[in-house]
Parts: sequence; structure tokens; C-alpha cells
Amino acid sequence: MKLSRLIIKNFRNFESVDVPMGQHTVIVGENATGKSNLLAAIRLLLDPSLPERSRMLRAEDFWEGLNDPITNAHTIEVSVELQDFSDNKRALAVLADCIVNAEPLTARISYLFGPLLDPDDPPKSLDDYEYVIYGGDNRDLPLGYNLRRFVVMELLPALRDAEGDLSGWRRSPLRPLIQAAQDAIASRDPDLIPNVAKSMETAFGDVTSIDEIAQLIGTIQSRLVALVGDDHAVDATLDIASTDPARLLRSLQLVFDGEAKRTISEASLGASNTLYVALRLLGLEAAEDERTHTFLAIEEPEAHVHPQLQRVMYRSLLRDSAGNADIQSLLLTTHSPHIASVAPIRSILLLRHTGTASVVRSGAQAGLDECDVHDIERYLDVTRAELLFAKRVLFVEGDAERFLLPAFARELGIDFDRIGVSVCSIGGTHFEPFVKLVAPSALDIPFAVLTDRDPRPGKAPLAVPRVKRLLRILDDPHGALQHGADTDTFAAAVRQTGIFVGIHTLEFDIMGKQSGRQEMATTLRSFARGEHCNKLATQLADLEIAPDEEFANKILKIIEKIGKGRFAQRLAGQITTETCPEYIADAIRFIAKIDES
Repeated sequence: MKLSRLIIKNFRNFESVDVPMGQHTVIVGENATGKSNLLAAIRLLLDPSLPERSRMLRAEDFWEGLNDPITNAHTIEVSVELQDFSDNKRALAVLADCIVNAEPLTARISYLFGPLLDPDDPPKSLDDYEYVIYGGDNRDLPLGYNLRRFVVMELLPALRDAEGDLSGWRRSPLRPLIQAAQDAIASRDPDLIPNVAKSMETAFGDVTSIDEIAQLIGTIQSRLVALVGDDHAVDATLDIASTDPARLLRSLQLVFDGEAKRTISEASLGASNTLYVALRLLGLEAAEDERTHTFLAIEEPEAHVHPQLQRVMYRSLLRDSAGNADIQSLLLTTHSPHIASVAPIRSILLLRHTGTASVVRSGAQAGLDECDVHDIERYLDVTRAELLFAKRVLFVEGDAERFLLPAFARELGIDFDRIGVSVCSIGGTHFEPFVKLVAPSALDIPFAVLTDRDPRPGKAPLAVPRVKRLLRILDDPHGALQHGADTDTFAAAVRQTGIFVGIHTLEFDIMGKQSGRQEMATTLRSFARGEHCNKLATQLADLEIAPDEEFANKILKIIEKIGKGRFAQRLAGQITTETCPEYIADAIRFIAKIDES
């Protein structure tokens, strides 16, 4: 089973949300964009631990953009759609009244908080409001607690006390596992636990009868009586564990580090959180006979867990076999690029604040084919998903641009870090899947693309079909495709769309500047590649005009031997505003001026 769609109307910082979802959900976004509020909306429908009074919302739960929401009879609505349960007989029975589509089989559960239905008596206060949870499209068939017994959401909050819960019994994730083991033992051999308890009682009696221990017990009891008197003193003693057969297994506790047998109180916070999540997942599997499906929501799962462990743990849960997708799904809110980098791209929900409300965009909206998905997921894994956390993205071809663009921006008085721009090198010219992902119809991250012209003798530059493919993905918002690719009108419309094309290639274009030739020559000499390299560097610095293609290619071959990224990294310390090609300056100013509202 999975949550396939989420709809929210007028709840907290969400005015209107309607997004598809994947098998699991990884929610990313800046602070105060509503990640916890999104989970709170789903809890209204599926969390059995949420008190009923919490489902009676307050005035501050209405989207703040509404004018007098109570007296104007506004409503708060939340709906989820469920799919992938056609093979589950219990799910079919539980959701029978919720079906809204037969192919694919889809059930919808909705929450409505609104005024009492009396058109002659409009609401005057929240006392005139009520809530209803119903299935399908029929508000006259309310769903009660029975649904939340079988289709369940559990929340692990960000400020969870993993060590405290593991150390106690009442809230311990070990509790359902031990109780299940105890039931299995009692079914197999009813006398086993009582016999073990008798043996332990005998052994414990031998310990407490040791003279020094017996004397200590008497001393403790005497001090209690002296302190509060016989009537108030409790009957205190020393014992190793309970020997009551019904309570015997409760005394079991987790220990680690082999023979050292360290207790959970001695574990690191990261180890405690990892153990806690593992035990909760095991507990969900143990509850398989009692539930149809559990949606486990974890806020900030990265808490106290180092980056490599985050990637290993959540890659296994989100992609591999460590999580049982038949009985459980994960909903994570995270600020960690390490977790986002291993998440399936269709599971990503990106929240952004637009000034009046938060918008939610889904990776499942991007229209990606399987090849696109594999390209993007490999890219996110390598780059640690930086683009998902950026306010704006500038896509470039390689490492040379990745090193030089921030340096050019600083020379132009623009700090990419301060305005949230990530320069993302895609390692080539295959921009299409990345543009699909960030396009307004998908994650809607403001972006620009910087690409080489790559001219060809007697043919159209390679950039032309490349740019046309991107324009088609974006529905050509400024009508560039109506004009010839060699016209100024085409070029202007392309730039308006956020696509910037060089004159030749980056290195050639920098050599076209007098200051660029000087700075590249200085950088070449710094690598000390012998007499030939120094001679070419001197010739480059002495040129009064841009080099011809033959000479420029000689320079480029040396740069390629050094490594384009390594060369650009050192060149970045030399450049000035005079070095910056005009199309690069235009791209930097474009990405810096994008209106996010």
C-alpha cells in the first residue's frame, strides 16, 4: 500500500496543495515552510494516538491568508489517496467504502472541518464548527476509529527521547517484540517461563542471603524507618530482577559491545537513535497480524547520526530490502542532503514558501522516464542532493564552470551562497532530465542553464538542437522556436527562458578577452609543465587579439592534460570582471534576479 496523492486546503501555511506521492515520502524544505504541518495534516486522518479533541481545530489552524475564516464559513480539508492494495483482502474490506477509482484501484480518505450545515444560521464562532472523516466522495458515510486501527500513521517527533524510551518499559519499542516472544513461548511451553522464574528466585535468594548484602538491606530499611516511621516506610530490598513469571521478560534490556555488555545509557545518541528506529520497524512487522499498513513518520531522522550512516541506513530503508513495503511506508522530514541523496526521486516532496503560503512540489510530477530517473538519482547520490536544497540552481556542463562561476559572481558583487544559488555541474550536455525535474511543472526551482555553443564547420552548432530540446520541455514560454536559430529574436527569447549559450567553449571564450589571456597564461606557468608549456603561455599572453582555433586548441590540450577542473580551480584565484564573458555575466545576473515570489 502507498499514499499516492495528498490534497490540503486552508490548513496552516497551506492554501491549496494537490501532489502525487511515491511508495515512501522524503519531505525537504527550509525552516518554516511547513514540513511538520504537512505531517500534522495526514495525522488528522490516520494517527490513532491523536486525541479526538486535537481534530477539533482552532482559529489559528486556518491558512492565515483567509479573511475572517470563521464568519465567512471557510473550511479546512485534507484528503489522501491510497493505492497498491488490490492483493490485500483485509485492506479491501477496510477500504471498501472509500474506493474512488477501479483502475488503478484507488481509495480516498478525507477530513473536513467546517460549519454545521445550517444555511439559515451562518457560523458565529468555532462552536458552530465540527469535523467529519469520510471515505470516497460520500460525506454521509463517516469513518471512525476502526479505520485507524488497520491503516495507521505513527509519528516519531524530532525531539524524541530515544534513550529514555529504550530504557523504560511503557514506551519502549522493545515492548511489543518481547510481548510477542512471551506469547509464543507460552503457546509452545506454558511451564517454561514459570520454571525459569523459580530457578532465578532460588539464585537471587542465595545472593541476598550473603551476610554483607543482607546487612545492607537491613541498614537501608532501618534508615527509612528512622526517616519517616513505620507507617510510611516502604518495604525496600535489593534484587537483581523480577522473578514474577508475568514480568520476568520485562527485565531484559539491550546491551551492546559484545562481552562488555554496555547498557543503552552508555550508548552514543546516534547509536540510540539507530537502535530506536530499527526496533520500531521490527515492532511494525510484529504488528502485521493486527494492521493492514503502517505509515511511519520520522522527523529529522538524521539527528545525531553521522553522514555515512545516514546514507547506508536510509538507502536500505528507502530503496533496498530493510523496509517491508508491503506493511510499512516511511514519511521523513529532513534537512539532510545525505538522506535526500539516496531517496528515490519520485519520493521527494519539496516545500517552498512563496510569501503568502507554502507550495508543495513532488518529484513524481516531473514526467521522468526510467532513464531520466536513473541519471538524476545517480547525480543526486554523487552531489549529495545539493540542488534539492537550493533556492536557485545554475546548471553548467563541467567542473571548470563549477569552479569559475562563483568566482565570476563575486567579481560582479554577487554572493551565490548568500542568495542560495547552487552551481550544479551535470558532467556533460545532457540537461534534459535535470530541467524536467526543476521545471515549473515539477519541483519548480528557479534555474538557468549555461552551455557551450560547440560550433561545427558548415553545420549548425551542437548547442542549437540542445537548446531546442530544453525549450520544448519548458513549453517554449517566450516563443523562441517560432524564429530561426540564427536570429537575434531567437537568442533573446532563449535568454529570457534562462538558457545562455557561449560563443565557442568556456576556455576559448575566456581566451577571447585580453585579461583572460593574461590570467590563463599565469595559471599555465604555475603548473610548470616544461619549456613547451611556458613558451605557449608566453605566446598566449603576448596576443593582442583572440587566438585562432589552431593555437587555442594547443592551449586546450595542455589544460586537458592538467585537468579542466584543476586548472579552473587555480584560475579562479586570478580572474577579474574584465575576464568574464558577457553571456556568463548575463547568466549570473539572471539567476540572481529571479523573483521567487
